[in-house]
Amino acid sequence: MTDPNGHLTHGPHTPLDPDTLNRIALLRVVLIVVVALFFASFLPPGQVAMGASLFLLFAALGSAVSAVALHEHPFARRLTRWDEAAMAYGVSLLLQIVFGTPGAGS
Repeated sequence: MTDPNGHLTHGPHTPLDPDTLNRIALLRVVLIVVVALFFASFLPPGQVAMGASLFLLFAALGSAVSAVALHEHPFARRLTRWDEAAMAYGVSLLLQIVFGTPGAGS
């Protein structure tokens, strides 16, 4: 919801400031990473990192789709779902770089 000035609102009349919105976005990213690691922990030990990487890739795609659906601007002055998608994809790539891709070095 937005107020007449275009600010996002929480509840009927209270706009949220950008710092609060940034904290919420960072909490969502941390939650995404934790959930991806949780589900990946059920995989065999050698596949945990790649499983988490795949879950994070899907989460990044989901964040990008929700950013499009919510008409968020990619270069806003606060963190948006585009930024969440970029952070999730970055962690996914970092896991792939650090732990290698499946079949590499065989």
